[in-house]
Amino acid sequence: MATTEQAAELERLTSLLADAQRGDLDLGTVELAALSRSLKSEVGDADAELDLLWAAESLQVLARLLELKMGRHLEDATDAALIRDADPVEAEDPGERLAEYRLFKAAAGVLLADSSAGPKAFLRVLGLPVEPQASLHLSPEILAVALGELLARLPDPTELELALPRYSVTEKMDELRRLLADQGRLRFDQVFAAARDRLEAVAFFLALLELIFSGEAACSQAGLSSPILVERAGGR
Repeated sequence: MATTEQAAELERLTSLLADAQRGDLDLGTVELAALSRSLKSEVGDADAELDLLWAAESLQVLARLLELKMGRHLEDATDAALIRDADPVEAEDPGERLAEYRLFKAAAGVLLADSSAGPKAFLRVLGLPVEPQASLHLSPEILAVALGELLARLPDPTELELALPRYSVTEKMDELRRLLADQGRLRFDQVFAAARDRLEAVAFFLALLELIFSGEAACSQAGLSSPILVERAGGR
């Protein structure tokens, strides 16, 4: 379990992210490099009692702050800042490379989380926005709960599959684009109909988020007892 100090620091990072997303904070005044070094040091120096879910949440919130500071579409710069110890692969597309790295982070977070983690942990680990987006017409927490319920019905990937994801977020985006072009509107669970395990479901979910953030798709719910709907931008 995270210490009181760790929980407080995570809340501070989350508050910074909310302020930055609203435009109430100039990230140029925030020393993200120092925050990154501090977190890396704390994780590296921790013993076997390290709260892995806390670490995953903290890294994801920090990653979102880095994305905002560097510019949302400077994905190659964000990728380099996050995984600078990795060997560069010049032939890879930076955007796709970052999408796959997001899959690593999100999959690790989901599989570390247990039923007591709650929707707040999903919001942080999976990179859901703290503030609603124009194309996300429902509470992010509702979306997180729906994802958690769906994941609970799917089998876990093996340890090797978690280390080496065999799914591509970019390819899942193309699959969802085709589905939406064909049907116009889908129930939330239909987005994941082809998912064979939790890892593939996470890839679909990240793909859905990318389409929502880019304005290609919208997500809404008429009421708490109504199904969550995903539709192509502009409807049918």
